Amino acid sequence: MTPKELSGFKNALESERDTVVHAALRRRQRMTVEQSADAFEQINYATERELALAALSRHSELLRQIQAALCRIEARTFGVCQRCQTAIRRKRLIAIPWTPLCLQCQELADGHDSIDELRATAA
Repeated sequence: MTPKELSGFKNALESERDTVVHAALRRRQRMTVEQSADAFEQINYATERELALAALSRHSELLRQIQAALCRIEARTFGVCQRCQTAIRRKRLIAIPWTPLCLQCQELADGHDSIDELRATAA
């Protein structure tokens, strides 16, 4: 991978990181513990808190993955599958620049043998 391509991926990852951080902060600011005498309102508040916590958890995991990808860029291992050590296809990196695995290893990690199996289960 050329230095220019690496720089492009680094910029994309940093931009995505900033977007996720801002989204998480907005989500976190909206999380309040509200009280109400109405039982339905309390259920609604509890549901909103659970959804906000789930979103924060997703944001946190994505931030970890992005930071790991940025570390791989610095270590000059970005774009190499961490499982099989083969090059990750550029198309996959463009779609998911924080991915640590090639498509085949990701399928194995997800418990799928092939894309065909994924398509068959979706149909």
